[in-house]
Amino acid sequence: KEQLYSALGGPLRKRAEENNLQVLENFDRFIDQTGATATENIADSGNAVIKALSNGYQAAKNKVNVAYKRAEASEGAQEPVSYAELKAFIDGQDEATKEISPVLKSVAQQLAKNDPDGTGQITVATMENIRKLISKNAQQGTPSPVHGGEMKGIIDSLTEGKGGELYNKARKLRIEQARKFENRAIIARLVTNVKNMDDPKVAADEVFKKSIMNESPEDIKFLRQTLRTLGPEGRQAWSELQGATVRDIAKKATANSRMTADNQPVISAAGLDKAIKALDENGRIDTIFNPKMARQLRDLRDVV
Repeated sequence: KEQLYSALGGPLRKRAEENNLQVLENFDRFIDQTGATATENIADSGNAVIKALSNGYQAAKNKVNVAYKRAEASEGAQEPVSYAELKAFIDGQDEATKEISPVLKSVAQQLAKNDPDGTGQITVATMENIRKLISKNAQQGTPSPVHGGEMKGIIDSLTEGKGGELYNKARKLRIEQARKFENRAIIARLVTNVKNMDDPKVAADEVFKKSIMNESPEDIKFLRQTLRTLGPEGRQAWSELQGATVRDIAKKATANSRMTADNQPVISAAGLDKAIKALDENGRIDTIFNPKMARQLRDLRDVV
């Protein structure tokens, strides 16, 4: 190390710079292997993910809407179903609760309106429409979302197996939509906009951080699986997240380092080790990359 900076250290310095360049070139090759095409602007990969998920979510909603319209036009839509359990739930709430949770009164009014003779039954189609009303009227900041969730559960139980095959198909599609896009925060926050605005809850430049660096391997795996089911756009979006991960490792390995004579950033062994360990300590590196690339990233860290 002393001779490296002496008058006779030229060949040593040249060799050190060659080694450094080889490491940097490895990162470029890793990015190529992922198939990522986005620029180094981290927002580009975030936009790809948001776009793929949003398009997939909209397609799923369209499919559900079509299925329910077909079901509503079928004979099974007029099959009667008892709402006694739903009414009992509402009646079991005290008046103060009903005042602060408007969805309870809304459902009670719909039941009375659609059963003026008090038969205790309404059609499957009407029950499904009440379920939709609950989703629209479950005002955030009130107990309504909690009560709404309980009432939707009751409705699902009451209508299970009712209405014929078309309704069963529509319900299955709706359940799958919720499973993929609504029930897991890692996906839901990427397809949801800020209230009364067109801006997504998660900004594009925050997608990588919130979806990869701050998530568990289980949630990352769910995101990966969801994107891969969304066709070429979704698979490319996942590739962009892989590429962003490699860039993040390289960035941390060269942070606050000096430059070579060729104006290349010098790799820090400690910085690279820390970056790999951060991904490796809970298994995220094996979730993000295929086994070969995960091994190569560890090998590169060991060599450096």
